[in-house]
Amino acid sequence: MDKELETLQDVDKFKARMALNQPPSKTEIPYILAFVFPGDDEVHEVIWENYDPAQPGGALNALTLGGFATPRATELRIDVFFAKPEDFLSR
Repeated sequence: MDKELETLQDVDKFKARMALNQPPSKTEIPYILAFVFPGDDEVHEVIWENYDPAQPGGALNALTLGGFATPRATELRIDVFFAKPEDFLSR
């Protein structure tokens, strides 16, 4: 899973992964949509539908990749910024 996240967080690696013409895994779909349709309201909802509070990094990356600066996205960024690492690691 770490290698998959590393690929999704690096734009060049992400583009190379998309060029392989392999179907994406379910966890990659919010990233792909955010990359292809930045700022789209429906993509914003897909990101939140797939949000895992125990691992907010995925949603944060997709929100950033899609350029979302909504109040809800900003609230998540602030919550994660002030959270203790054990808040996520213990879940």
